[in-house]
Amino acid sequence: CRQLIRDGEHLSLVRMDRAGGLSLMPAGHWWFTGGPVEADWMVNVTVYGPSASMTYQVSRDEVAFFQWARLPVEPHRGRSPGGLASLAAKAAAEVEKSLADEAGGPVAQLLPLPEGVNGDTLPELRGDISRARGKALLLESTAGGWGDRAGAPQRDWMQARLGPNPPAPLVALADAVFSRMVAAAGASVSLFTDADGTAQREAVRRFHMTTVLPVAGMIARELSERLETEIGFRLDTYALDIQARAAALKKFIESGLSPSDALGASGILQLVADNE
Repeated sequence: CRQLIRDGEHLSLVRMDRAGGLSLMPAGHWWFTGGPVEADWMVNVTVYGPSASMTYQVSRDEVAFFQWARLPVEPHRGRSPGGLASLAAKAAAEVEKSLADEAGGPVAQLLPLPEGVNGDTLPELRGDISRARGKALLLESTAGGWGDRAGAPQRDWMQARLGPNPPAPLVALADAVFSRMVAAAGASVSLFTDADGTAQREAVRRFHMTTVLPVAGMIARELSERLETEIGFRLDTYALDIQARAAALKKFIESGLSPSDALGASGILQLVADNE
């Protein structure tokens, strides 16, 4: 699932293992050839090991191919959430780069001091700043130690911080594009914020029902077809929408349905059976 979010596609080669069963070998690279009928496609698959790789040319039936989404003009390619929301993805990349540039600057505590006798303090200080990683440095005072000058003001001897200070609009933009990328992946930003428990539970329920279950169903169908056996995933849905189903159960009973019929109509019986 992570690769589907990141790349929009995943392919595994179906092979017989040493025990005589079917197994999946995740592919590192692949490319399809063929016409508009998917069953007639051929695929070149490269799989990798610690010190060697192998390339196979097989039919479509010999690979398990999963896609987050695809376009009719390129049915052999998967589309990632970031690829479908390309403008938001580009904005996110640019903002992250800007924040990285801000955070990549020198970090130090600066302390003023009079100029050295040989007048070479400033070049040395520049080198120290470039290598600073939270260290305390001594900074030359420009207000004291010059001929008959009376001396530096008190603030000239107070340490000052040198470090990243990204502007607030840049941070706000980063949060905004993050929300858009999360939405493109089928999730709610409430899952990643300090929203109250009710909002987060609803966000989990929606993500599970509208994203996790459909993706799991797609993976199960592809695996069942390629491995020639029934594949399914047991995903706990009981606690996610039990409040809504309980409310529906109450309304069914109040409308005159028997408790057993109401349990069936609300789906609670099926949920209990699925989680046994």
